[in-house]
Amino acid sequence: MRKIKILLILVLTLFITACEKKEEEPIKLELLDKEDIIEEVYVDDSNIPLSFYLYSNNQYNRVGDNLNLPWYYRQDITVLNILPTYDNNIPGFYMQDIYPRYWNSIEDTTNYKIGFNVKFTTTDGEIDCNILKPSDRFKELFYYIAIFLYDDVNAARDSWYDHVDDDEVTDNTIYSSIKVHANVDFAKVISPIKLTVFAYNGEEDFDPETGNYRGKSYTELYINKTN
Repeated sequence: MRKIKILLILVLTLFITACEKKEEEPIKLELLDKEDIIEEVYVDDSNIPLSFYLYSNNQYNRVGDNLNLPWYYRQDITVLNILPTYDNNIPGFYMQDIYPRYWNSIEDTTNYKIGFNVKFTTTDGEIDCNILKPSDRFKELFYYIAIFLYDDVNAARDSWYDHVDDDEVTDNTIYSSIKVHANVDFAKVISPIKLTVFAYNGEEDFDPETGNYRGKSYTELYINKTN
């Protein structure tokens, strides 16, 4: 009887052991190193030509990379037109006719807007500002160089019109002209004014760290002081 009990105990022990669920070892998840994280790559597929122009003799004349002009206290340095083309000379006067002709000939310009960057050095430090709306002129550049934006395309023909303010901006507003004005502290500016015009259609066109435009549709102009 003793042997039978021992045998029975052994059989039960084996049965219980066999029925126990084998505990699996936890799966270790290896964390990716910072260098292994793949960041989203920015790709700009726009190809919008942009140029600065000065109007004279019944035509718009394309400005090169440099513009040499005198700067005087509280006076305009220059007023430049912007057109979406690289043509050197464009006959005509009315931007209401000229601008749409070029803009509408470019493929896929939906939601694209015109913006600017103004950069120069002063005795107080470097100024680097994006101008995406009229009130951006009140950034740190204002007392040195004041910027005013105009919409010549939507203005009534043969009528006087002023620069655009924020409350006048609509989805149809086009910044087709820019005025550069020597403000009260302009004498502290010790470098040329680097003026950039660009086309953008969203926040992705600006570097998330620096805020600088990083697209392909832009042109630059240096305004040099001659006096």
